[in-house]
Amino acid sequence: MLRFHYQPLTHPLTCLGHEHDGIWNLVAQIGSQTQRRESLDWYHLVENLGKVGGSQHRLDAVEALLWNGDIDGAIEQFQDWHHERVSKFIEYCNKHRQRIVSGLSTMAITKRRALQYDDLGEL
Repeated sequence: MLRFHYQPLTHPLTCLGHEHDGIWNLVAQIGSQTQRRESLDWYHLVENLGKVGGSQHRLDAVEALLWNGDIDGAIEQFQDWHHERVSKFIEYCNKHRQRIVSGLSTMAITKRRALQYDDLGEL
């Protein structure tokens, strides 16, 4: 078990990581599942989408759907294209489904927290 310098956790604690299982194995040791929110970082999600290739129009549509938290809608965009790269991306999305956070909800949380800090006079 890893030892961490004790610091009180926010509730929930947001843990940001990429697709590597080693990261999520470490995150699993921080608090309980109800005390943390695991989020896949946007950079790696879009990077993996780019590896699919194909039509930029389709990639842009999929990115927009992911940004809005519509994972099923994003996957549906590939229903007519059977390719190993597509299969890998769909597998990636399904594996990290609970970690793909809507960009809009993330922005709302960040703005709300900024307003809370501003109310405290800390900004």
